[in-house]
Amino acid sequence: MSNNRQSSSPIPGLALDELFPQEEHFIHHQSNIHGVDHVARVICHSIDLVKEHGPAEYLAPAWAAAFLHDLARRTDGVCNRHGQWAVDDCWDLHVERFRRAGVGPEWDERIKAAVINHCDRDNLEKSDPAWRLAAFLKDADALDRYRLNESPDPRMLRFEHADEVYFRAEKLEYETYGCADGMEVWAARQVLDTDAEVSPEFAHGEELPAVPHIDPSHQLDLDIGPPGGGKESHR
Repeated sequence: MSNNRQSSSPIPGLALDELFPQEEHFIHHQSNIHGVDHVARVICHSIDLVKEHGPAEYLAPAWAAAFLHDLARRTDGVCNRHGQWAVDDCWDLHVERFRRAGVGPEWDERIKAAVINHCDRDNLEKSDPAWRLAAFLKDADALDRYRLNESPDPRMLRFEHADEVYFRAEKLEYETYGCADGMEVWAARQVLDTDAEVSPEFAHGEELPAVPHIDPSHQLDLDIGPPGGGKESHR
């Protein structure tokens, strides 16, 4: 592992390409809705949200929760158990990676609770030690609704976000929908970082790629309300 590859990663201790799952990590179900590109965008959003709202020690744990959250899905339909399956079936497969990222054992239960909670309507109260981590994951997940030609509802999110956050999330989805490599998603995110302004054409009305293979008899599992305790707009 070269120092150059490590130095470009936002998570010290990991090479950049280790930040993202590969297709084989989705152990039950290969999905073009909840697959590699979706999880990579959720990872990017999680990193950005922690940088915006902090504190900084949440960076690696938020990445770990995002990495894990959809790896054990068995369907693209409504399912409030795939978070638990991810913890049960995938945690041991990736915990060494989490440790190399600096995620100590003291974070384990909070990460597991956030992953379990991200698809569960029995939401955590704000007083729960895992609430903030769950809030980062849920908001990051919701910011990728654009892949379904839907916009995230700010009223359902846990943090207050500037308009630019939504513009950037929509453009990132537009540029990376269907990518089979998380590194492509990261590269597109880096390009957005160099843009002085995200064009508002991506905020409303832009025709996004259609989502194939959605069974109309199944409601997608994306309409999960905010945890108890309301929003946060700052640290």
